[in-house]
Amino acid sequence: MFRKFAVITMTAVVCFLAVGCYSVKLSALPDADVKLLPETKSTTFKKTVKTWYLLGGLVPLSSKDKVGKVIKDYNLTEVRLETKMKFFDFLITGVTYYLFSRYTTIIEGNAGSGSSSGSYSAPSSNDDSGSYDSGESSSDDE
Repeated sequence: MFRKFAVITMTAVVCFLAVGCYSVKLSALPDADVKLLPETKSTTFKKTVKTWYLLGGLVPLSSKDKVGKVIKDYNLTEVRLETKMKFFDFLITGVTYYLFSRYTTIIEGNAGSGSSSGSYSAPSSNDDSGSYDSGESSSDDE
């Protein structure tokens, strides 16, 4: 009897922890002319950023506007975003029982006319976020 109750309770807890929700707010920076790209249009820029949350996504731990900073630093005027939970994101989230959650956001786009075509250099800030040049992806960690 106790074993059956324990199995049902553990199943309910696992189901509860596997269910989650979050929202994504997408808006252009002030005074920026940024357009959303359809999935079929090709891009020349791609960057991956990680966002961290506490308590299953209730409290953001990462910088509030990592994506906006990338768009501004690389002068992107056309952007496509995809947020997903990759294998390591899921592993970290699962091992910590949703105490810490991590999501991966992939930023793809094309730069405005003020930038050189094809190759992008890293912004002037002292971060090691890297750059993207048609075919290779950079990542904050992984």
